[in-house]
Amino acid sequence: AAPDYIKTISHLSSPNDLLNHHLLTYKGPQISDVWSFINNDTRTEITPPSYFNSNSYFALLKAAKNGLGIANLYQYMVDDELERGNLIELLPDWRQSSRDRYAVYQQRRDSSLKLDLFIKFLMSLFY
Repeated sequence: AAPDYIKTISHLSSPNDLLNHHLLTYKGPQISDVWSFINNDTRTEITPPSYFNSNSYFALLKAAKNGLGIANLYQYMVDDELERGNLIELLPDWRQSSRDRYAVYQQRRDSSLKLDLFIKFLMSLFY
């Protein structure tokens, strides 16, 4: 969430506290509406009421930066914004459940060294 939005809310201590706020949600095919959180051995799931939804994560990022509410975005999308102070991480003790990622490529009989290295590079970015 943006610093301006954070000024308007009380302290958040658990994912359930999010239910009382403006949540910016992604709506797309085969994407669950449930937000899953893990803190040590505690797992919590919420179905966020949507204040604003989009089928574009970049639109949600822009909405969050403009103080519209709280977005649930991928880490790589927000790292620079967090560093610049445009966004503030909420619930730092809670992690998001991981999502599956896929690399789609044309299958060949012989494996390509370049393809293998590229897939390993992608895995290093996301895992």
